[in-house]
Amino acid sequence: MTPDVVVRCRPPRTTWLLLVFPAMFGPLSALSAFAPMPKGPPSPSETSFFFLLSLLCCFCACGLAWWLLRAGITAADDGLRVRGFGGWKTMRWEEVLDFYEKLPVQKRSAAAGYVLETASGKVCFSRDWSNAEALREKVARDAVHSRASEWEIKGTRAVDPWPAVFDYDTRENRWVPRIWLKLFVVFVVYLVVQPSLQFAATASLIGWGATLAAAALYLLLIGSTGLVFLVPLAQYRAAGRRKAERITADLDGVVFEDGARRLEADWSDVVKYQVVSSYGVLFCFIVETRQGEFDFLSSLGNAALLQAIIQCCAANADVREWRRATDEDALGGEAARWSGGQAGVETRFYHYQTRGHRAVLLGSVFLGVVFGLMFASSSLGWLPGAALTTSAAWAAGIGWGAALVLGWRAYRRNGIAADDTGLTQRMLFGERFLAWEQVQDYTRSQAGGKVFGRGTTLRFGFDIVGHEELITEIARRTRGV
Repeated sequence: MTPDVVVRCRPPRTTWLLLVFPAMFGPLSALSAFAPMPKGPPSPSETSFFFLLSLLCCFCACGLAWWLLRAGITAADDGLRVRGFGGWKTMRWEEVLDFYEKLPVQKRSAAAGYVLETASGKVCFSRDWSNAEALREKVARDAVHSRASEWEIKGTRAVDPWPAVFDYDTRENRWVPRIWLKLFVVFVVYLVVQPSLQFAATASLIGWGATLAAAALYLLLIGSTGLVFLVPLAQYRAAGRRKAERITADLDGVVFEDGARRLEADWSDVVKYQVVSSYGVLFCFIVETRQGEFDFLSSLGNAALLQAIIQCCAANADVREWRRATDEDALGGEAARWSGGQAGVETRFYHYQTRGHRAVLLGSVFLGVVFGLMFASSSLGWLPGAALTTSAAWAAGIGWGAALVLGWRAYRRNGIAADDTGLTQRMLFGERFLAWEQVQDYTRSQAGGKVFGRGTTLRFGFDIVGHEELITEIARRTRGV
């Protein structure tokens, strides 16, 4: 008689790190509710705010700790036992109605999960859970009454509703630009128009020269900050220009329409598909077929599902997964891709030294200089309002400088080295090594990739230089995993 095989699956230990924030800010908020401030004792409203904030942090920390201590899934030959906040729930294998992989909720998230639909409700877990792969295998083997017979992404299976229609007429594309523009108007009125009305009064106090200098510094800071509003609008403006486009996919092929042309192709006619990104914000997905080429943006409604459908159905394509086209944003040339500093010296190194990351660092330095100039102008009396205290200015300067130093260190150091023994992830502080024979699985998405090993998980972002080469190397080394 075959012994009963029991699989126990629990949340990853790294989830305990989520307790750091409420555990830190809960006691600090409680102290702030009663501690004296520079201006005097806290007011009743301030005491109530900090007290409620401490209670909220305590409630979140206790709730998360309770769930982490109790949550788990146990699978045996007679069925499943599941526990979350409450007690154990038992369900037989005959009660499992369906099981599938769930696409990430966020467009650039790599945390895809697994879902079991049962008569008692849904049971969810992710790849990061302990013994997740063993649980997947047991579910696929024992849930014989389910709609599915193997783990597949929901929306790409033969048992799912077809055809699937994709367009840009989504609630997000309609409402987010309007809300964002209203916020921009409020930003301009509050931070630009209102101070401008006091321009003449300020000039009569400190003189026209000092007023113009202060206004120039102020507009420089506000203008650079206002760019934050323009970046998210890029994808929505592009979606607005593509309202006439429509993509229909079924098990036989795909149809692209934009009002002026219609492209229809079977899945066997798809030759290649790839990803092109602009500034790391706007992603364009290009599909090449024998009948022609079409593309779609990340702002397309349910674009992640269309990606999954193309990847699953286009079996004759030259590629097997979505890949970025080039590394045009990379800095340092071929020498920067080797740990020895010269091409071919020591081990292959995949780094994050790109023009985008360098621009972020230089922008942070620029903002620090502008803030410093504004503090100096305020101290000299060139700017209206109360000047920062010297201690506050030094604290802000030291904090900003420390952040810049850490950012520069991460820019120069972070990356992944690959050799014949395994992968080494270089982090801000320290390193993490994973031997090839210890690799159990790996995943990739728009957000980047994860390599899972026994007790170790390595992560890298989509913007790492040599992203596709790294993925290819991992796939080659772990073939058969």
